[in-house]
Amino acid sequence: MVGKGAYIGSIDAGFSIVPGDLAYATIDVIPDQEETGEELQPAPTVEMGGKTLVEGVDYTVSYADNLEKGTATVVVTGMGNCTGQQHATFEVLEAPDKPKGGELAAALPFVAGPAIVAAIALGIVAFTLARRKHR
Repeated sequence: MVGKGAYIGSIDAGFSIVPGDLAYATIDVIPDQEETGEELQPAPTVEMGGKTLVEGVDYTVSYADNLEKGTATVVVTGMGNCTGQQHATFEVLEAPDKPKGGELAAALPFVAGPAIVAAIALGIVAFTLARRKHR
């Protein structure tokens, strides 16, 4: 800075830009995930100071316990102009049981039930008609 008007002289001032600490970052809620037999790796949204950070530029991501039912952990580690770590969790839900025999077997109770009822009703009608015919 240089003096102006009645002020003379100059002052030199230095400053440092320090990396942002991810301890002050927030990670948006990660929705529950259904297990697939493979590691689940939902991408987190990380924000700090009103800015959305970029994976691979500001941070890296690692996961733990993200394969089977339970609580999985996401670890966001600072890089570039960010330091420190932030953690988040998400739930891994058990996949629903798939019916044996494929989709046809799953649909069979819904088809067979009405078919049996229809067959019984048809039998009753046939029996009634046959009885009336013989009178």
